[in-house]
Amino acid sequence: IFWPAYFWLWNGPLSPDVLKSQLRDMAQHDAKSVCVLPMPKEFRPESTANRMDVDYSSPQYFERVKIAVDEAEQLGMNYWIYDEGGWPSGQAAGRVVSTRPDLCGKVMRVDSQNRWTQQSISGRPDILNPAATETFISLTHERYRTAVGNHFGKTIQTVFTDEPSFPAFRDGREIPWTNQGETLFANRYGYTLAERLPTAFAAKLPAKLSENDAQTR
Repeated sequence: IFWPAYFWLWNGPLSPDVLKSQLRDMAQHDAKSVCVLPMPKEFRPESTANRMDVDYSSPQYFERVKIAVDEAEQLGMNYWIYDEGGWPSGQAAGRVVSTRPDLCGKVMRVDSQNRWTQQSISGRPDILNPAATETFISLTHERYRTAVGNHFGKTIQTVFTDEPSFPAFRDGREIPWTNQGETLFANRYGYTLAERLPTAFAAKLPAKLSENDAQTR
Protein backbone atom coordinates (compact mmCIF):
# COMPACT_ATOMS: atom_id res chain seq x y z
CA ILE A 1 0.00 0.00 0.00
CA PHE A 2 3.01 2.31 0.42
CA TRP A 3 4.16 1.68 -3.15
CA PRO A 4 4.19 4.73 -5.47
CA ALA A 5 0.84 4.92 -7.27
CA TYR A 6 0.54 5.87 -10.92
CA PHE A 7 -2.34 7.58 -12.67
CA TRP A 8 -3.74 5.35 -15.39
CA LEU A 9 -5.77 7.53 -17.76
CA TRP A 10 -8.76 5.88 -19.37
CA ASN A 11 -8.91 8.21 -22.37
CA GLY A 12 -9.32 5.67 -25.16
CA PRO A 13 -11.40 2.57 -26.01
CA LEU A 14 -11.71 0.36 -22.93
CA SER A 15 -11.10 -3.03 -24.52
CA PRO A 16 -11.03 -5.67 -21.74
CA ASP A 17 -8.00 -7.33 -23.37
CA VAL A 18 -6.12 -4.02 -23.49
CA LEU A 19 -6.96 -3.24 -19.83
CA LYS A 20 -5.64 -6.62 -18.73
CA SER A 21 -2.55 -6.35 -20.94
CA GLN A 22 -1.63 -2.92 -19.60
CA LEU A 23 -2.09 -4.04 -16.01
CA ARG A 24 0.19 -7.03 -16.61
CA ASP A 25 2.78 -4.74 -18.21
CA MET A 26 2.68 -2.42 -15.20
CA ALA A 27 2.95 -5.30 -12.75
CA GLN A 28 5.94 -6.72 -14.64
CA HIS A 29 7.67 -3.34 -14.29
CA ASP A 30 6.92 -3.10 -10.56
CA ALA A 31 4.26 -0.40 -10.96
CA LYS A 32 2.14 -2.17 -8.38
CA SER A 33 -0.36 0.59 -7.51
CA VAL A 34 -2.61 2.29 -10.07
CA CYS A 35 -5.19 5.03 -9.81
CA VAL A 36 -7.60 4.98 -12.74
CA LEU A 37 -8.50 8.47 -13.97
CA PRO A 38 -11.57 8.23 -16.24
CA MET A 39 -11.51 10.79 -19.06
CA PRO A 40 -14.97 10.75 -20.67
CA LYS A 41 -15.67 12.55 -23.93
CA GLU A 42 -17.70 15.24 -22.17
CA PHE A 43 -14.73 16.25 -20.02
CA ARG A 44 -13.24 19.43 -21.51
CA PRO A 45 -13.88 18.48 -25.15
CA GLU A 46 -12.50 21.85 -26.26
CA SER A 47 -9.02 21.04 -24.96
CA THR A 48 -8.80 17.24 -24.83
CA ALA A 49 -9.33 14.48 -27.35
CA ASN A 50 -10.67 11.77 -25.08
CA ARG A 51 -11.95 8.65 -26.82
CA MET A 52 -13.32 6.63 -23.93
CA ASP A 53 -15.91 4.47 -25.67
CA VAL A 54 -18.32 3.81 -22.79
CA ASP A 55 -20.34 6.39 -20.91
CA TYR A 56 -18.88 7.37 -17.56
CA SER A 57 -20.73 5.75 -14.61
CA SER A 58 -22.81 3.58 -16.98
CA PRO A 59 -23.25 -0.17 -16.39
CA GLN A 60 -20.72 -0.77 -19.20
CA TYR A 61 -18.22 1.49 -17.44
CA PHE A 62 -18.51 -0.42 -14.19
CA GLU A 63 -18.17 -3.70 -16.08
CA ARG A 64 -14.73 -2.45 -17.21
CA VAL A 65 -13.92 -1.37 -13.66
CA LYS A 66 -14.72 -4.84 -12.40
CA ILE A 67 -12.56 -6.44 -15.10
CA ALA A 68 -9.64 -4.19 -14.14
CA VAL A 69 -10.00 -4.67 -10.39
CA ASP A 70 -10.34 -8.45 -10.71
CA GLU A 71 -7.16 -8.51 -12.83
CA ALA A 72 -5.35 -6.23 -10.37
CA GLU A 73 -6.25 -8.65 -7.57
CA GLN A 74 -4.80 -11.57 -9.54
CA LEU A 75 -1.58 -9.59 -10.05
CA GLY A 76 -1.27 -8.59 -6.39
CA MET A 77 -1.71 -4.91 -7.22
CA ASN A 78 -3.36 -2.01 -5.39
CA TYR A 79 -6.21 -0.30 -7.22
CA TRP A 80 -7.08 3.26 -6.24
CA ILE A 81 -10.50 4.65 -7.12
CA TYR A 82 -10.51 8.14 -8.61
CA ASP A 83 -13.98 9.44 -7.80
CA GLU A 84 -14.60 11.75 -10.78
CA GLY A 85 -14.76 11.72 -14.55
CA GLY A 86 -12.01 14.28 -15.15
CA TRP A 87 -11.75 16.86 -12.36
CA PRO A 88 -12.47 18.53 -9.96
CA SER A 89 -14.30 16.00 -7.82
CA GLY A 90 -17.85 16.66 -6.69
CA GLN A 91 -19.59 16.89 -10.07
CA ALA A 92 -19.84 13.27 -11.26
CA ALA A 93 -19.02 14.64 -14.73
CA GLY A 94 -22.08 16.92 -14.62
CA ARG A 95 -24.46 14.27 -13.35
CA VAL A 96 -25.03 15.85 -9.93
CA VAL A 97 -26.68 18.88 -11.53
CA SER A 98 -28.44 16.92 -14.29
CA THR A 99 -29.88 14.63 -11.60
CA ARG A 100 -30.74 17.49 -9.23
CA PRO A 101 -31.00 20.84 -11.08
CA ASP A 102 -31.87 22.50 -7.77
CA LEU A 103 -28.30 21.80 -6.62
CA CYS A 104 -26.70 24.01 -9.28
CA GLY A 105 -23.85 26.12 -7.89
CA LYS A 106 -24.52 29.77 -7.08
CA VAL A 107 -22.67 33.03 -6.58
CA MET A 108 -23.64 36.55 -5.57
CA ARG A 109 -22.33 39.20 -7.99
CA VAL A 110 -22.37 42.97 -7.78
CA ASP A 111 -23.25 45.19 -10.75
CA SER A 112 -22.27 48.77 -11.58
CA GLN A 113 -25.12 50.04 -9.39
CA ASN A 114 -23.74 48.18 -6.37
CA ARG A 115 -26.62 45.74 -6.47
CA TRP A 116 -25.96 42.15 -5.49
CA THR A 117 -27.84 39.47 -7.38
CA GLN A 118 -27.76 35.70 -7.23
CA GLN A 119 -26.59 33.87 -10.33
CA SER A 120 -26.22 30.18 -11.14
CA ILE A 121 -22.99 28.55 -12.32
CA SER A 122 -23.83 26.34 -15.25
CA GLY A 123 -23.02 22.67 -14.72
CA ARG A 124 -21.31 23.06 -11.36
CA PRO A 125 -22.97 21.79 -8.19
CA ASP A 126 -23.37 23.79 -5.00
CA ILE A 127 -20.93 21.80 -2.90
CA LEU A 128 -21.61 24.12 0.04
CA ASN A 129 -24.95 22.27 0.23
CA PRO A 130 -24.67 18.86 1.95
CA ALA A 131 -27.34 17.51 -0.41
CA ALA A 132 -24.91 17.97 -3.31
CA THR A 133 -22.32 15.84 -1.53
CA GLU A 134 -24.92 13.19 -0.75
CA THR A 135 -25.97 13.11 -4.42
CA PHE A 136 -22.35 12.91 -5.55
CA ILE A 137 -21.64 9.99 -3.22
CA SER A 138 -24.73 8.15 -4.45
CA LEU A 139 -23.59 8.61 -8.07
CA THR A 140 -19.96 7.59 -7.51
CA HIS A 141 -18.82 5.86 -4.32
CA GLU A 142 -22.04 3.90 -3.86
CA ARG A 143 -21.93 2.64 -7.45
CA TYR A 144 -18.32 1.56 -7.03
CA ARG A 145 -19.38 -0.30 -3.90
CA THR A 146 -22.10 -2.09 -5.87
CA ALA A 147 -19.68 -3.02 -8.66
CA VAL A 148 -16.51 -3.93 -6.75
CA GLY A 149 -17.34 -3.61 -3.06
CA ASN A 150 -16.06 -7.14 -2.48
CA HIS A 151 -12.55 -5.72 -3.08
CA PHE A 152 -12.91 -2.87 -0.55
CA GLY A 153 -10.29 -3.07 2.18
CA LYS A 154 -8.21 -5.47 0.08
CA THR A 155 -7.26 -4.67 -3.53
CA ILE A 156 -9.08 -1.33 -3.11
CA GLN A 157 -7.93 0.55 -0.02
CA THR A 158 -7.85 4.12 -1.31
CA VAL A 159 -10.21 6.64 -2.88
CA PHE A 160 -8.63 9.69 -4.51
CA THR A 161 -10.64 12.93 -4.32
CA ASP A 162 -9.34 15.73 -6.51
CA GLU A 163 -9.77 19.39 -5.56
CA PRO A 164 -13.52 19.73 -4.99
CA SER A 165 -14.15 23.46 -5.02
CA PHE A 166 -16.66 26.29 -5.15
CA PRO A 167 -16.23 29.61 -6.99
CA ALA A 168 -13.52 31.78 -5.48
CA PHE A 169 -14.11 35.03 -3.62
CA ARG A 170 -13.40 37.94 -5.97
CA ASP A 171 -12.55 41.11 -4.04
CA GLY A 172 -16.05 42.20 -3.13
CA ARG A 173 -17.39 41.61 -6.63
CA GLU A 174 -18.36 37.96 -6.36
CA ILE A 175 -18.73 35.52 -3.49
CA PRO A 176 -19.72 31.84 -3.42
CA TRP A 177 -23.30 31.38 -2.29
CA THR A 178 -25.71 28.75 -1.10
CA ASN A 179 -29.37 29.23 -0.30
CA GLN A 180 -29.12 26.82 2.58
CA GLY A 181 -26.39 28.96 4.11
CA GLU A 182 -28.63 32.03 3.84
CA THR A 183 -31.37 30.21 5.74
CA LEU A 184 -28.97 29.10 8.46
CA PHE A 185 -27.58 32.63 8.77
CA ALA A 186 -31.06 34.18 9.04
CA ASN A 187 -32.13 31.66 11.68
CA ARG A 188 -29.03 32.39 13.75
CA TYR A 189 -28.76 36.18 13.45
CA GLY A 190 -32.29 37.29 12.67
CA TYR A 191 -31.58 39.04 9.36
CA THR A 192 -30.57 37.98 5.86
CA LEU A 193 -26.96 38.27 4.77
CA ALA A 194 -27.90 39.20 1.19
CA GLU A 195 -29.49 42.48 2.27
CA ARG A 196 -26.27 43.53 4.02
CA LEU A 197 -23.78 42.70 1.26
CA PRO A 198 -23.50 46.31 -0.02
CA THR A 199 -22.39 47.40 3.46
CA ALA A 200 -20.16 44.40 4.02
CA PHE A 201 -18.17 45.11 0.86
CA ALA A 202 -18.43 48.88 0.56
CA ALA A 203 -15.11 50.53 -0.29
CA LYS A 204 -16.08 53.63 1.72
CA LEU A 205 -18.58 54.05 4.54
CA PRO A 206 -20.12 57.20 6.04
CA ALA A 207 -18.47 58.57 9.16
CA LYS A 208 -21.48 57.65 11.25
CA LEU A 209 -22.82 54.17 10.71
CA SER A 210 -26.40 53.14 11.19
CA GLU A 211 -27.08 50.42 13.72
CA ASN A 212 -27.50 47.87 10.92
CA ASP A 213 -24.31 48.99 9.17
CA ALA A 214 -22.33 48.78 12.40
CA GLN A 215 -23.73 45.33 13.08
CA THR A 216 -22.75 44.17 9.62
CA ARG A 217 -19.20 45.55 9.75
